[in-house]
Amino acid sequence: MIFGSVLVVLVIILIMLTINKKRDESADNRYLNNSGYQSAKECIVKALGKEKAKAIKEGKQRATAEEQRIIDDCNKNFNSETPTKTETLTTFYPDTDQAPVLDLKWDGQIDTSRVTRYTPFGIWEDWIDYPEGVAYEPAQEMQFYLNTDKDAFLAVAPGIVVSNEVDKSKTSGIGLVTVRYGKYYSVTYYHIIPDKNIKVGAKVEAGDRLGTMEKRQHQEWGEETWWEIGLQRYNPETKMIRTVNPYEYFNDADKKILDAIANAAKEYSPFWKTADGKRGWVVTGGCAFTQYTGGQEWWSSMDRLGYIPNGAIDQSEKDFIKSINPNWKSGDSEGRILGPKDKCK
Repeated sequence: MIFGSVLVVLVIILIMLTINKKRDESADNRYLNNSGYQSAKECIVKALGKEKAKAIKEGKQRATAEEQRIIDDCNKNFNSETPTKTETLTTFYPDTDQAPVLDLKWDGQIDTSRVTRYTPFGIWEDWIDYPEGVAYEPAQEMQFYLNTDKDAFLAVAPGIVVSNEVDKSKTSGIGLVTVRYGKYYSVTYYHIIPDKNIKVGAKVEAGDRLGTMEKRQHQEWGEETWWEIGLQRYNPETKMIRTVNPYEYFNDADKKILDAIANAAKEYSPFWKTADGKRGWVVTGGCAFTQYTGGQEWWSSMDRLGYIPNGAIDQSEKDFIKSINPNWKSGDSEGRILGPKDKCK
């Protein structure tokens, strides 16, 4: 009799636990129970909110364990690379789908004797030791630093301004400006204090002033002026956008100037490996991610293009990293990557 009563109680408890589990799963996955979602992106935005989802995607904020679980669930239940349906109407300038020929514009002439440092595209430019391993930051741009009183940041190509982003957490007004060239390319100008007339939709020509280059004090080289740009390319065949090496798009005369800048730099890393073993802007191995991507490219966001081409695939950075190596993952809010084992120091 007692045994029978105990058995009944156990059955009731088991039934209640099962009901509660299903209720919890239903509550936890309420963001999945919407047949109107067309992609993982919509699912994630609905669950986390637009601002947080964007911050995590761009590496500005690290997801908590719970937020990462939600993101993984959304990616698992929805296609995280859903092609878009329609192309947003927009203005193209110049009206071309060809690549730009970049023009290194400067206020006067660049005095290479005053160059202090340079950073080529494709390297691991910064790394931090964490308990779970070393996290590397991919250099998705090219930059050089020099001691000069010049500060005008001039456009290297014509186009339409598609973003003017100022870091609101700082009072310096420093941010970045992105200018779309034609249909498939855009140039991003980093460490810039944008001029007030540089607004989204404005048309610019090569050589136009966009703003002021950032100046920052260096413990060894004194006050440095930062010139830094990135180049994004949308590939209509793969339907994806990537950051690519700007150096390869400059005209021949400017490549010679850029080579002189690299050779004149007082500080550089011997761990950057180029094809000819000399200093250069095209790094193929050593302390670099280009040896893994199969070329001079890295992930980029469609935001850098300013519109979404018809049928474009909005691949997440997480999916891109996993396509290189399933064991790699985003390491922190600065976009550093956990997984590589390269020698950088």
